[in-house]
Amino acid sequence: MASPEKLSPLALAPEKKPVVELSEKLKKYECFLTVYRYPLPRGVALILPIVRGYGAIDWEVRLHGKGIVGPLAWSDEHFLMLGGTPSLMAEIEAIRNLLAKQFMELPAPIRMKLADELKRQLA
Repeated sequence: MASPEKLSPLALAPEKKPVVELSEKLKKYECFLTVYRYPLPRGVALILPIVRGYGAIDWEVRLHGKGIVGPLAWSDEHFLMLGGTPSLMAEIEAIRNLLAKQFMELPAPIRMKLADELKRQLA
């Protein structure tokens, strides 16, 4: 079973905010239901949990630029255009992959509870 405490690189995120309120029983899995926000010189990069199918959560990176309506697709060009650095881009990608890997190591009932909680509170 994965331990959320192993997600130490997540502590490096400049701003973190839980997406939903969790019961005390699920509080230790809060890192999987958190938005990680990285300010950029000309915008912001967000790592968001998204429900994908039954019991599955995926993490999407969305870019928002100043003066741009709606999110930009996650690409090298867009990220660098907003003033991001290659090292920060690698860090964001590593955190996204780490979240996905650690989430898949959780027991299936926990994954389903977290996905259901996310879907229920954001619906």
